[in-house]
Amino acid sequence: MTASMAEPQIKAFPETHTLGFVRDYSMATLDEMPDLWRTFYEAPLVIPNYVPGAMYGVSFAADGLGKFKYGVTVEVDPVPSELPKGTSLARLPEGDYAVVQDFGTLDDVQLCFDWIIAEWLPQSRYTQRRGAIFERYPEDPRNGPEGMVFEIWVPVCDRPN
Repeated sequence: MTASMAEPQIKAFPETHTLGFVRDYSMATLDEMPDLWRTFYEAPLVIPNYVPGAMYGVSFAADGLGKFKYGVTVEVDPVPSELPKGTSLARLPEGDYAVVQDFGTLDDVQLCFDWIIAEWLPQSRYTQRRGAIFERYPEDPRNGPEGMVFEIWVPVCDRPN
């Protein structure tokens, strides 16, 4: 956990549709994720119905064996009737999420992600529910070479008694 990180807040989130590039990953290929971000930034891509304000890194469809899908996406509303070639939709389900916001590097994002899943969640009164876990990177004037504002959103519900 980075020095400035606080306890997660529980926030309601509306169903949101995002669009971008989605690839298959495993725990062994995590170091390839920055390549997907580069691909997204370098693509001559026009995303219809783009909602400005943030970019998303979306982890979903985990198989329980370490494999999952990860997408670099932006919000769209409404969902376009025709998707740009090579893109996929990633739906962020409505519900409660444990949210941590911080400022830092990509290494800090990974440390925060690991902390909320491996340390905070097991000791909290919440359990992870089905749905995508996502990073949200809001537009912020501080974003630059020194770091960026990031949020980790983990879908949660009350732990059964």
